[in-house]
Amino acid sequence: MRALLGSDLECEALKDSLEKFSKKAPRALRFHRHKGLNLKDIFQSQSFQVLGQVPWEESGYFADLDHVESLATHPAIGAGLAFIQEPGAMEAVNFLDPQPGDFVLDLSAAPGAKATQIGERLAGKGWLFANDPVKARAERLELLLSRHGIFNSSVYSLDGGNLAERFPKAFDRVLLDAPCSGESLFAKRNDSRVDIRNVDVQGCARRQFKILEFAGELLKEGGSLVYSTCSYSREENEGVVEGFLQNNPDFELIKSQRRFPHRDQVAGGYTALLKRQGEAQVGTKFSKKSLENTAGLIRHGSYRWNGERDLYLEAMNVFSNSKKEFEQLPGSPFREAIESWSDRVFVGDVELNDKMARDFLKGLALVDSRFVSVEKGFYRVTWRGYPMGFVKVVGERANNALPKILRGIESSL
Repeated sequence: MRALLGSDLECEALKDSLEKFSKKAPRALRFHRHKGLNLKDIFQSQSFQVLGQVPWEESGYFADLDHVESLATHPAIGAGLAFIQEPGAMEAVNFLDPQPGDFVLDLSAAPGAKATQIGERLAGKGWLFANDPVKARAERLELLLSRHGIFNSSVYSLDGGNLAERFPKAFDRVLLDAPCSGESLFAKRNDSRVDIRNVDVQGCARRQFKILEFAGELLKEGGSLVYSTCSYSREENEGVVEGFLQNNPDFELIKSQRRFPHRDQVAGGYTALLKRQGEAQVGTKFSKKSLENTAGLIRHGSYRWNGERDLYLEAMNVFSNSKKEFEQLPGSPFREAIESWSDRVFVGDVELNDKMARDFLKGLALVDSRFVSVEKGFYRVTWRGYPMGFVKVVGERANNALPKILRGIESSL
């Protein structure tokens, strides 16, 4: 560590910061870019103490969240107005710089912080492929993307080799937030702190190098590839990138950044931006065969792997042109005219107060006298005008249709 920091004094400063963070780690709110203009005011009024802006993310703010009663069932979180995120983790997407219209792959996307960040930057144009090789993590990832209204997305659960075989040179931008030894998370391990052995670091580096090779195969000529970790070790960071560049002379390192707690007031880690040589290509290279193969697919656009329409996602969609983007995707396995679900299935919207919104996020049925006089059927529920999901009215009772995985679950890292 001294070789990285340059002095014993800095090593002591790092140690002091880790001890400080073990008592109160820095946290941040990343506000949804497309769900309103006054989100910061809404959160302040909801007892979130919003502090200064995160320097590398214009929609990110440091926040004091310790005094909030329950983040898991807070209406502002359940409505997808923000993601609770470690502030340093926001920088990788800033390096990636996804633009509306890009086709972007988040190769190891769970739990979903960076994937939702990418999806919001795409603003309903282009497409996000979010992948995680662990199916249970990918399923939760898919629902968090839906919560944030990211309609123009597909979620897969495949390893990097299978993706590279199916989608070679298909993406404008690829993010690999690599699985690592997690040195920067040491401060969080109050009950189970153990030293990270060199053999563990070396094992992580070998795995990271292999996945980074697959990431390179997935990138178009002229495309951008971001590699990031939450580790301090040179073996898992510069060492992996240098080895990749030696094997792939058509790539170059554009820039890299290290963050440390005592310097930047974040958990810390490493981010590198790589560029593939060649002329940037317009359009997608997805083959019809690759898209019709549903192995590993969780959801594609508005449709689940089995062809069923995803009504929760449609309710949370905030981008007016997303359906057009989905229809234009070549060779979709579920391609069909998207019918007007609001005319066929849903009756209307029901606005919830704070208590009812919290009950909804806990998975409880809602009981209210106003349901007696309304038409039976499905209703979209909203909080302060923002959608949260569905209920089915069957009298004065509205049965909860929020996906079970999201009930009482905090949308955060």
